[in-house]
Amino acid sequence: MYIRMFTYSKNEYEAKNIFKNMIVDIQYYIKLLKYEKIEKYYKFDNSFLIEVTIELSEEFNQKKAEDFFKSISDFWIMFGQPIDNILASKTTIGCNYMKFDIEMINIYLSKEEISEIFPFNSNIFNK
Repeated sequence: MYIRMFTYSKNEYEAKNIFKNMIVDIQYYIKLLKYEKIEKYYKFDNSFLIEVTIELSEEFNQKKAEDFFKSISDFWIMFGQPIDNILASKTTIGCNYMKFDIEMINIYLSKEEISEIFPFNSNIFNK
């Protein structure tokens, strides 16, 4: 799983804490976590971009994935055939909830994750 997240934060430390808060519910399923990039986002003041690679254990199933995505946002857009990229943004019409200080998040899934996590029916996913 590759996560690309934009946060409202004043510095790298704050941005990293927002990310850690986002993954707190799945921390026991994480086998590997690698920060690829943490940098100030040039388009907006008080905004950081975080890119992270996460490898999840086999216990991370469809139900846990759905709960994780719901904890971040109530509205996701899916891309790809099969779905390999999901996006949630505060500015998307239909989005009523985003976890505190996350502006936008893309989650890219590997072929293995796609077969393990998707397809599942949820009203938080929309094309």
